Amino acid sequence: MAQPFDPTKFNLALLSLGGLLYAYALLSRFFKQQLYLSAPMFALVLGILYGPVFNLFNLNAWGTQELILEELSRLAIAVQLISTALHLESAYPFKHWRSLAIIIGPLMLSMWAISSLLVYSILNLEPWVAILIGAVLTPTDPVLASTIVTGKFAEKHLPERVRHLLAAESGLNDGLAYPFVFLPLLILIPSYCDPIAHWFSVIWLWDVGAAIIFGLVLGYFAGKLLKWSQRKKMMDKQSFWFI
Repeated sequence: MAQPFDPTKFNLALLSLGGLLYAYALLSRFFKQQLYLSAPMFALVLGILYGPVFNLFNLNAWGTQELILEELSRLAIAVQLISTALHLESAYPFKHWRSLAIIIGPLMLSMWAISSLLVYSILNLEPWVAILIGAVLTPTDPVLASTIVTGKFAEKHLPERVRHLLAAESGLNDGLAYPFVFLPLLILIPSYCDPIAHWFSVIWLWDVGAAIIFGLVLGYFAGKLLKWSQRKKMMDKQSFWFI
């Protein structure tokens, strides 16, 4: 019988790997010119430490293939979200909050309602099951959106402001759809005695609110470190584009 998947170990491994790669990029010139340690050699050392030494990337011990695939899918979405954010100008959501508020507010709620109604009418499912499926269909996938807003065809036929707005919306609604999905889930799962209270206190305040605060704080300090590394000339150009 397969062992239950431990997301904490997976997230810890990703956090450690990402943090170490970011640290190497910030100090890449120092590593290359002073320690003569190239990126492949650094990756080899990380592989030894993360594999045989600390056993963090022993995939066979993490659970079933389905659960591992689910976590890797989360990782792929996260990478695409970061890529989308990097293509936007600095502080884009704050500068264009009116347009984004309309798209991720009434339009997103309308999409949720219409999708749920169509699923309920066509598939003849229970109302909360239809609402759950509608919530899953509501957010625009950032991976698919990137194929529409990037490339020569998009640059030729779509104004820059429209491309940036669609890219920002595809990134934001991926996280904001999270409460929409969990509301019907909490109601359908009988183990929650007060699903609405749990939805407000845990899903909105902790899962969404704390994640936003964590992202803002982490991004702020990461930006400070990036500027410090550039000012001290500790980073080479190749690593700058990597970040």
